[in-house]
Amino acid sequence: MNPSLSPAASAGRETPWDALFMLLQTIALRYTKEESSSLPKELAEELLRFICYTLGPEFAALPAAPLLPLYEAGVARTENAVRACRRRWQVARLSLPKTASLSCRETLSSIGTFFQNYNARFFAHEIPCDIDYQLCLPVPETFLGVDYVSEYLSRLCIENDFLRLFPAERADALLMRACPDYRFRINNLYSPVATNALGLALAGMEVRGLSVPAAACRRAAALLVPCSTHETHAALRRAADGVCTALGINGPAAQSYLLAAADALVPRVTAALAGNGLTEVFLEV
Repeated sequence: MNPSLSPAASAGRETPWDALFMLLQTIALRYTKEESSSLPKELAEELLRFICYTLGPEFAALPAAPLLPLYEAGVARTENAVRACRRRWQVARLSLPKTASLSCRETLSSIGTFFQNYNARFFAHEIPCDIDYQLCLPVPETFLGVDYVSEYLSRLCIENDFLRLFPAERADALLMRACPDYRFRINNLYSPVATNALGLALAGMEVRGLSVPAAACRRAAALLVPCSTHETHAALRRAADGVCTALGINGPAAQSYLLAAADALVPRVTAALAGNGLTEVFLEV
C-alpha cells in the first residue's frame, strides 16, 4: 500500500479522512525508521487499526485537522493504562484462591509476558499473550489491547476474591463434583460456586456450605415454578443480594458481577424446572 494515493486528496479539499491518512503516513515513516512510507497492504491495515484504537473516543468525531497531537495523547493514555494493568496483574496473582486451576495460573504467567511484548507505539490493539482460562462473564470482543487484558484481570480478581470467601475444602468438593479434573482444565471456577451459593440463598440456607441437598432444590423449585421469566430474574437477583449480605460483599463491582451471573443463570433454571428439576443446576456435595 502506498499512502500517497489518498482518495480524498484528489477532491481538492481537506477532510477528516485526509487527516487520518496523513497520520498513517507519519506512523508508517516512524515504523520504517524514515526509510519509506510505503508498506505492504496487510501491515498498513494493522497500523490503521492501531491508530483507530489509539485515538479512541476522538476517532468517533474525527476532526479535519492534524491528528498527531491526539495520537500522541492516545499513546500516553495507553502507556498509563499499561502501568495500571501491571499493578492489577500483581493484585490478581496475590488474589488466587487455594482452588485455583493450573490453567488460571498459566494464564496469569502468560499475562506477565504481555508487558514485555506489548507495543504501545505501533500495535497497541494487539494482545501478545495467551489467555486461556475462562471467565464466568467473558470480556466482550470489543475490548482490545491493554483494555482487554485490564478488564480480564479486573473480572478475574472479582472471581478470585469471591472464591476465597468460602472454605477451601468445601469449594474443592463442589468443584470436584462439577468437574472432577477441574485443576487441569480451562473451565471457570466461579460459576459452580456462585450457582450453588445462589441456590442456597433461594432455599434460605447458609451459603458457605455450598452443598445444595435435594430438599433445598425442591424448596427453590416450589418458589420458582409459578414465576414468569421476569419474576425468576427478580428472585435470582434477590438471592444474589442475599449472598452478598451473607458474605459481606460490599464492593459495587463484585455485587454487579454476581447479579450478572444470576441473570445468566435464568435460562438454565427455567430449562431445569421444565425438565428433571433443579438438581441439574444446584449440586449436592
